[in-house]
Amino acid sequence: MYLFLLRHAEAEASAVTDFKRALTPKGEKQAHHVAEFCQQQQILPELVLTSPVLRARQTADIFISHHPTSELMELPALACGMSPDIAYFELRQYLTFESILMVGHEPDLGMLISSLLGASSAYAVHVRKASLTGLQMLKPAPGAGTLEFSIPCKFL
Repeated sequence: MYLFLLRHAEAEASAVTDFKRALTPKGEKQAHHVAEFCQQQQILPELVLTSPVLRARQTADIFISHHPTSELMELPALACGMSPDIAYFELRQYLTFESILMVGHEPDLGMLISSLLGASSAYAVHVRKASLTGLQMLKPAPGAGTLEFSIPCKFL
C-alpha cells in the first residue's frame, strides 16, 4: 500500500476554538499547489482520509477538488492527538485500497512516520505545513514502512 501524508496547510493563528481554525488565503494556495503537484506527478490516491478539524478538512476538500475520482472520508480519530496505534487501527480498515492520502496534524504525522520507519524516537520527524510525504507500507505497523519522499510545500 502507498500511504501519502499531507499536513494541513497554513491556518489562522486563532479562532473561537482550535477545532475551528480556518485556512488562510496562503493556506488555500498551498493546498491547491500540493493538489496540482500530485496531478502532475500522477500521485492519485484512491482514498483520502481526513481529520474533521476545519483546517485539515479544508485542505482535503481542496485536494479532492483536483482529484474528483478519489473517495473522501472524514475520520474523527484523525483529529489532533492521533497516536500511531490509532492510525494503524484506522488504516487496517482500508487494506483493499492501493493508495491512501491521510490529511492531518503535527506532531501526529511526524510520530506516525517515525513509527512506520522504525525510528527509536517518537519525534524523529517534523512535518511542515502543507508538506507531502510518501511511504510504501507492507502493513500498517511499526517498522513496516519505506520512505519514498518527503517534500515541503515550498519545494513542490
